[in-house]
Amino acid sequence: MAMAMATPPPEDCGSTFIRDVLSQYPAQFADLLADAPRFRFQVLLSVPLPGVPKPRLARHGFRVDHEYFYPASAIKLCAAVAAVQKLDRIRSLFGINVNCITPVGLYSLFEGVEDDRSDPSNINQKQITVAHEIRKIFLVSDNQAFNRLFSFVGHRTINQAMWDLGMQSTRLHHRLSERRSGAENLYSEAIDINEADTVFTLPPKHSELILEDNSGLPGVRVGTGYIADDGQLVPQPMDFSKKNYMSTMDLQDLLIRLVRPDIKVETTGLELDAAMRVLLMEAMAQYPSQSANPKYDGTDYPDDYCKFFLPGLSRVRPKGALRIYNKIGRAYGFTIDNSYVFDIETGRSFFLTAVIYTNDNGVLNDDKYEYEYADRILADLAEVLGRALWQIPDSSAALSSPHDCTPSSLWPSRTKPPTISTFSESRTATQENEGSKLPAEDKSYPVEKMLPEPVVISSAEDHSLSRNQSPVQQITSNIVVPEEGSMGSPKEKQNNSGCSSILQLGADKPVQTDTTNLRTTAEQQSYTFALLPITQVSPSEVVSSPPCADTFKSIKPCYKYFLDE
Repeated sequence: MAMAMATPPPEDCGSTFIRDVLSQYPAQFADLLADAPRFRFQVLLSVPLPGVPKPRLARHGFRVDHEYFYPASAIKLCAAVAAVQKLDRIRSLFGINVNCITPVGLYSLFEGVEDDRSDPSNINQKQITVAHEIRKIFLVSDNQAFNRLFSFVGHRTINQAMWDLGMQSTRLHHRLSERRSGAENLYSEAIDINEADTVFTLPPKHSELILEDNSGLPGVRVGTGYIADDGQLVPQPMDFSKKNYMSTMDLQDLLIRLVRPDIKVETTGLELDAAMRVLLMEAMAQYPSQSANPKYDGTDYPDDYCKFFLPGLSRVRPKGALRIYNKIGRAYGFTIDNSYVFDIETGRSFFLTAVIYTNDNGVLNDDKYEYEYADRILADLAEVLGRALWQIPDSSAALSSPHDCTPSSLWPSRTKPPTISTFSESRTATQENEGSKLPAEDKSYPVEKMLPEPVVISSAEDHSLSRNQSPVQQITSNIVVPEEGSMGSPKEKQNNSGCSSILQLGADKPVQTDTTNLRTTAEQQSYTFALLPITQVSPSEVVSSPPCADTFKSIKPCYKYFLDE
């Protein structure tokens, strides 16, 4: 009598598909599967399927959200989405013609920190713009770019934005790579918005949001010890209860809402105008060496620098046939990739999110993590799942270079990766700008059509993005904008912002509008000046009050002048 198969646990999404596939490759995965809790190994695979009236997802899991993991830079996707929503909110509340390439400047908030007024990586006058910071976040996972957007959006608002989209697990406590207390992370700098000849200043903000910590999650204490700030070993697990967190399911669901708005979701969809959605998606899909602004050397930033699944996927399909829209994370021994993989030749696609923890000695902050092992596991994982889904046997890889198959962490030192290949003009249009070439999306998807025939914005069109340069020059080297209403959602809109969201965040509660003039007398003579609190008040209600300090060098003496978000 045959034994009945055990019901898959809830963290496997009711499916044994991932476990079954990995079990067929014992040389790669036997040790990992046998000790999955030690590696905190989690995998979530979702495959778009036809559905009426919208496509649906077939989901397969392996230990999904079974224990805590540190998401690291994977949460930068939240900041990018929330920042474009914040731009739309500013424009809606105050009628200011701001967009994602409007220059901004951040005032100093903490002692010993100077005002943040320029970005040397931006070849367009070294300006700080939301669009440029978004590109840096996805191209090379830049921490400063995330922190700028965190300050621009605010602690309370970035969490609320995710909750409004149904991502209830979100707990974004802090900036990245900055040693700030929990109290300090509740504050955000005053920000100048430079629109034409007028400078609008958003006063500094203070979040009154008290986030639930992660103490209720299993496995929130990590490792056996950690190196403290003074360099001494603390022989006890590191407490992650006050660290950032977003579940594997929510990370993937946010990505789905961004790149596939046509797929039916159980909660609120992400409503973005088409130009902004494509800007975000192109930044996610490009390799660093393809970017004209900012520019990156492919030797230092190889193609898989922010695409951990790429080496494995390019053993299944030629790299040029794939578009990978993703955000990775890596810190404290945790490695995460949250990806949408799309084959432009066949139209097939899937979402894959995976987490692995590699820290053999159990000590955190000692920079001794087995990331090479994590790279190999994630590459192999993407390969075997891709082969299983697309029914491609092991012998059918068609590659031009062995480096396409090997994570860059295992390459010989300083070996430059191969040039990105492009397809023939009969299959793929190539857009060119400043020497950069990136194959455009395929014009005829057999299934799961995601983007229509691309229409390149011409410099003659007025999208209110720039006084001197076209949107293509300003935002990216090769931006494409779909036709109106083509992104799948009936609520999609086009507007003249060129790169702004139509989704407004929930109204902040009314607060006292104490504000502070942060410009010097000389600067005031050169600009029309306005102060704008980001609250539900009209511009006529904005008033100024005596400054606590000229440049807010310390948050403590100035606390009463900060607006609640």
